[in-house]
Amino acid sequence: MVVLSVGLRPPASTKELAEKLGLELNQYGFCEVGGFTPVATSKPGIFTAGVFSGPKDIPESVTEASAAASEASLLLSSTRGSLTVEKQYPPERDVSGEEPRIGVFICHCGINIGDVVDVPSVKEYTSILPNVVLADENLFTCSQDTQQRIKEKIKEYNLNRVVIAFSPCLLVILLLETVGSHIPVENIDISFRVYLLQSER
Repeated sequence: MVVLSVGLRPPASTKELAEKLGLELNQYGFCEVGGFTPVATSKPGIFTAGVFSGPKDIPESVTEASAAASEASLLLSSTRGSLTVEKQYPPERDVSGEEPRIGVFICHCGINIGDVVDVPSVKEYTSILPNVVLADENLFTCSQDTQQRIKEKIKEYNLNRVVIAFSPCLLVILLLETVGSHIPVENIDISFRVYLLQSER
């Protein structure tokens, strides 16, 4: 028995798009490309990939997409780096002579930390430590809105020391798998020590 693949023909929208962009189509209604330039269309600066230029499988489509992106990047090479702006940081101030005003921001990291560490209890405990004027908890410290919120809290509470308690989940997992059962808990950094103690319960 011989099984033939289902035939493929371009949708009507292909012709409509080609007319808008000024692209030539071949006799089958697909985008016309050159034999040695399979991603170059009849209009300079416009490249194609995938079934827009004819029937093909996924690996070939992915290869063409990479080729089209490379061709497009060549056209932009002369302007590469022209929009790069050097990051400007606010000037640092000397706080060594000021009475410490500490802000502690504790991250849940979604459920990565929140499932094994009682974050509200940690927040409550840190709030009564000496010189801590703010203890707060965040769902995701790495998010843009949380970082903006931290900036606002620093100004609002006039903080001159900040502690941000968070841990990349992959690093914690690697630590547990690699050294968690070989190194005494007392010899592990405190941020990981809490994680290990909670994990053993």
